[in-house]
Amino acid sequence: MKHFPTVSLLHLTAFHVLRSTAWIIDQSCNDSQLPIVIFTLSFLLISLPDTAPASVVQDALQSAFSQANAGLTAFNQNPQDPSYASLQNLLFPDQPGWPRVLQVLQNVVGLNNQGTDRTSPNEIIIYCDLSRIVTNDDGNLWDPDVEGPLANDDDFKTCSSTDGSLTNLATGATLAYVTGLSTSARDNHVMQIQICAWYAKFMAKSQYKTGGRFTLYRLASKLGTWAATVLPKTGITVMDSLSLLDNTLLHEMTHTRAGGGTVDVGGPNTAYGWKSITTNTIGSSNNADSIAYYCLGCTLINEGDAPQQDGTLKDCAIPAGITPDTSKRQLAFSRRMIPWEA
Repeated sequence: MKHFPTVSLLHLTAFHVLRSTAWIIDQSCNDSQLPIVIFTLSFLLISLPDTAPASVVQDALQSAFSQANAGLTAFNQNPQDPSYASLQNLLFPDQPGWPRVLQVLQNVVGLNNQGTDRTSPNEIIIYCDLSRIVTNDDGNLWDPDVEGPLANDDDFKTCSSTDGSLTNLATGATLAYVTGLSTSARDNHVMQIQICAWYAKFMAKSQYKTGGRFTLYRLASKLGTWAATVLPKTGITVMDSLSLLDNTLLHEMTHTRAGGGTVDVGGPNTAYGWKSITTNTIGSSNNADSIAYYCLGCTLINEGDAPQQDGTLKDCAIPAGITPDTSKRQLAFSRRMIPWEA
């Protein structure tokens, strides 16, 4: 579930990855009939052209795999770049837990195949709403895709909202979650990642997308003065502002049994967000957000920006063997507007 708020690894044992594991984007992500006007993160009321959530999800999914690859490459680099090592020690200070992180990264990278079999236990279906869910005569919720019950809990209630506005984001509502049947190693049903309907619609209409056509840096530059003045007061860091749909999907993929079955260690007060994961590091090698943020951080390091403990970014040397995509760099404007430097 995701809410908004000096060992040589070359010699570690490779871990098993489910073969032929793949992802499917559900038809629920194809609805483009969305509200025309929403609040963006900069609190400006704007009107944007319709964008089908499916394309947003697919772009974000590929960006998530790109982040996972960046994390895996960093973990395996030997000798390791100082910026990678600093980030790794910050998020995972307990070295005996490093093989677990490596296992999860290997598993997630291995998920990057597009599938078609909606009944296979090796497939992950990504949904953008809960329209498939029915209510039985006894009042309980039923998911026909897995022929099983669905808990009528706070996550379900929040995810049922179709209000694609900033309100849900600002109140720390659930962004996405993995259904219970998707985490059990003994289960033989398809795995499911549920993007909350309000969040799918928010991202479909927002300027601040991820993936090939939109960059992390564009978001940061557009946040501008708002980020510099409001973020510190809310506890949201620059790193948090860069954790978008791609990082959410990466977080959820680590939860699935194919991705490694991570958990949200300690619950909402310790498991989510940059400040929490850098101050509550017990069990971090099995914490979904710690692994997702590590991959995001490695992606930024590859562009010459190293995450700092306070959640800002600082110039760093680009690691050996990495060719940065200069088309993504819009930092000249960003640095004038946001206190990136630690």
